[in-house]
Amino acid sequence: MEFLKRTVLDNPWIIHTPHPRQARFLALPHNDAFFGGAAGPGKSEALLMAAAQYVTRPNYAALILRRTYADLSLPGALMDRAFEWWKSTGARWNAETKTWTFPPYDSTVTFGYLEYENDKYRYNSSEFQTICLDEATQFTPTQLVYMFSRLRRNMDSDIPIRFRAASNPGNISHQFIKERYIDPGSPDKPFIPARIKDNPSLDAEAYKLSLAELDEKTRRQLEEGIWEEGAPEGSYFKKQVERAENEGRVTVIPWEPALPTLTFWDLGTAKGRDSMTVWFVQPDGFRLRMIRSFGVGGEGFPYMANKLEQFGYYYKEHWAPHDIAVKEVGTGKTRLEQARALGINFKQVADIGFDNGINQIRTIFPRCWFDKTNCQTGLRALRNYRKEWDERGQCFRTTPVKDWTCDYVDAFRMFSVAWKDQKPAAAGPVMRPPSAMSA
Repeated sequence: MEFLKRTVLDNPWIIHTPHPRQARFLALPHNDAFFGGAAGPGKSEALLMAAAQYVTRPNYAALILRRTYADLSLPGALMDRAFEWWKSTGARWNAETKTWTFPPYDSTVTFGYLEYENDKYRYNSSEFQTICLDEATQFTPTQLVYMFSRLRRNMDSDIPIRFRAASNPGNISHQFIKERYIDPGSPDKPFIPARIKDNPSLDAEAYKLSLAELDEKTRRQLEEGIWEEGAPEGSYFKKQVERAENEGRVTVIPWEPALPTLTFWDLGTAKGRDSMTVWFVQPDGFRLRMIRSFGVGGEGFPYMANKLEQFGYYYKEHWAPHDIAVKEVGTGKTRLEQARALGINFKQVADIGFDNGINQIRTIFPRCWFDKTNCQTGLRALRNYRKEWDERGQCFRTTPVKDWTCDYVDAFRMFSVAWKDQKPAAAGPVMRPPSAMSA
């Protein structure tokens, strides 16, 4: 209690008194901790308090991250809340660096974002004693892990090094967060669960009415903080994924050098957070060995060409959607030409329409075997890919929810359609990157 009193309750820069669950989180001595689970328990405020706990110490530095700048700057979000706390104090705001400086200590709290995969390198020359990630499941696992490398302190400092995260269930890093903090979790990475009822400043009943508009699975995740992830209502491929699991087709599927490796892509968009996503497939007779799924947001072909080389597979063919041949505004070049310049020579998948593509996924699924580790994110996407819910009509629409799952499923759809209509080569000479990455 003395520690909490000194760093929070008597801290002039923390203007709110934490509620009991927040106080438990702020009192943790561990280097790594996670808070929340449900929506509405005061996760963002808990992280702002955590970032400000040591601003009364000279040269202390904290970093608060959201996935995008828009997430960070929304009304009521972290930067807006910090302005409410500190705009009338002696703290100084630098709009260019998005940093508050606290006199006379020269301590800082900086706000940042990791919209694209390589944004994590923006902080290479920085050092922080506290890093806080709000809605942590929205970040990729590689971004989450990399940010630990930005935590450091001088030899003569006794300020603790702390990584603090908070989030609801769901999204791309759901499984990573669940395993790290919740199930099985770890004693040195405590999880402080909190729900709507743990936040006395929130109108719980009004918020529950808002959540009631969501589909049942999403509502329960947000209202109750449920981390068990069964297939949602309206899932396109629930039966297919469950059957693959029950039949033992989700197992260890190592890369086999004697077999060709084919890749099937969804290209995402040139701008925005859509992922450039790839499934890596090795045909072995009837069995189609899915050895890896991989996606990255906001990156282009140079990044992906390097990843292909890093994986070290022997590539036979690369397949992309038909619109890869459309010229882009600004460059005057097609993405097909851009990829070819880097040694990735794509073949084009025919456009057979969305519904036919969905049916083709269902048709080919019984032949697919999945590596349980390297295809984990792709399988989660297939399981969670679901139809939109029409609240007014109380029925599912024929269109999918636009979220992180779409990129992985669209790439899998390219694989399914190409295998049916274009008959990719199942054997023959293969080549190793970087000298040539396709037949």
